[in-house]
Amino acid sequence: MSQLKSIIKRLVPQYEFYRIFKCELPAKQVQLANQFDFCLIEEQALKKQALYVSTQAYQNENSLAFGITHNNNLIAIQWYWYGHQVNKLDWWSTPENSAMSMHIQVTPEYQGQGVSTQLKSLALAELKKQGFQYAFSRVWHNHWASIAMNRKLKAKQVGWLVRLFNKNFHAKYC
Repeated sequence: MSQLKSIIKRLVPQYEFYRIFKCELPAKQVQLANQFDFCLIEEQALKKQALYVSTQAYQNENSLAFGITHNNNLIAIQWYWYGHQVNKLDWWSTPENSAMSMHIQVTPEYQGQGVSTQLKSLALAELKKQGFQYAFSRVWHNHWASIAMNRKLKAKQVGWLVRLFNKNFHAKYC
């Protein structure tokens, strides 16, 4: 299998292969662990923390950043884009009342503890409160933890996005 992967990488050095998930809001709720706090990241103190700074390239006029903190330290962050910002990317056409998950990251010491699932669950509930009806996620085709998280939250895979030679190809399910 690794030989086949090596051949593909030499033939097609720049490719992207994603599963597209759609979640109708409200999604399945997952309880936040007692030691954590959830927030829409607006406080300047949180915006100075390393995890926010390392992901702030996702910030724009149509973005929302949600986080989980532990003892006032940002341990997980998730960015969503909405509106014209999403459709400019030509990744996946989304309805106007939708948001697209752009990035989710958990600090290494908290990985493998369900923190990303808790964060995404709470972020989806907050998106619903803000008037969104759907959330989409673009997940690398074999990122099994992200695939499992989306399925746990009752998101449905609605298609595939393949990007070859800077051109997008969409395969949508009916």
